[in-house]
Amino acid sequence: MYVDKYAVAAFAAVVSLPLSFAQVTTGCQPLNSTCPPDVGLATSSYFVDFTKVTSLPIDWSVAAYETVEFGPNGAELAFAKRYDAPLIRTNFNFLFGRIDYVVQTAPGVGIASCMVLLSDDLDEIDWEFLGGAGNSAETNYWGKGFLDYRVAEYVGVTSPTTQFHTYSIEWSATSLSWIIDGETVRTVTAAQAGNIYPQTPMKVSLSLWDGGDPSEPAGTRAWAGGNTPIPPPENYTMFIKSVSIQNANPAEQYQYTDETGSWQSIKMFNKSAPLFPNVFIKFGDLDGILCIPSQHWVSGQYQSYRFSKLPDNSPKLDASRKLWHSFEFISCVELNASYGL
Repeated sequence: MYVDKYAVAAFAAVVSLPLSFAQVTTGCQPLNSTCPPDVGLATSSYFVDFTKVTSLPIDWSVAAYETVEFGPNGAELAFAKRYDAPLIRTNFNFLFGRIDYVVQTAPGVGIASCMVLLSDDLDEIDWEFLGGAGNSAETNYWGKGFLDYRVAEYVGVTSPTTQFHTYSIEWSATSLSWIIDGETVRTVTAAQAGNIYPQTPMKVSLSLWDGGDPSEPAGTRAWAGGNTPIPPPENYTMFIKSVSIQNANPAEQYQYTDETGSWQSIKMFNKSAPLFPNVFIKFGDLDGILCIPSQHWVSGQYQSYRFSKLPDNSPKLDASRKLWHSFEFISCVELNASYGL
């Protein structure tokens, strides 16, 4: 791998880029609201091998109206037609530590492959790769939604669209480093970054989007390398083999205790109640399924969940609540909290 830092001045022409170019959003903003606690990563380490699964794990979600496929090279985020913008993200947050992504980025003029850490108060840490940019990667960080594009810095990487590399972030209260295949290519200290230093619990997102779409502003298309051919001559695909996290502050929940957005204001909780109730379901003639929601949304009268099996020694209760799941009618009842499930 070769490393070469590019002049940031080349990026100055796109200071009009909107936050949405990072393709991520948050819900409640804790800098001006009282928000519920964030779901935390309760373990000090986490690993998912996307080459070993055929569907998205229960602790991840995919963006609405988008799809993700799985194959020998892991998760596949593909731009096959205009407006495709696949994104996967964790349902949990972590606070400080290290994350390693094993990824082959997508080719294609205008196509951006992104690995993003994002918090509720819009702290953000990015890897971004442009399909037409050759052997380079962009490193970014934002703080509290303040977009200072002068902090963007480009580093070199060999053949990112045809080779897998391990892209890492080491993140603490005092410093932030971007690492490629074990070699540190950039470090920023909290003292250097000042009040835009990222320091609050983050979710992990990986995504593909078309910065070169004709509808994008001229500055965005210039940053992306030009107009993307529509329709694309091939499926531009980002492959994700694995994601590994070392979590410096394991917790079931992270709570913002004030509106400062400082890491010192984050309180950690364990042995907490789930954000949504566990639900016992009866599936045809099969008893013994425990519904542990990793996604929860309501559309009219319908609610959707993912499911895992109820332990064999768990009590069986009568069904009462009606839900839909995977187009099959099921009945559910909340488990009494005394069962400790």
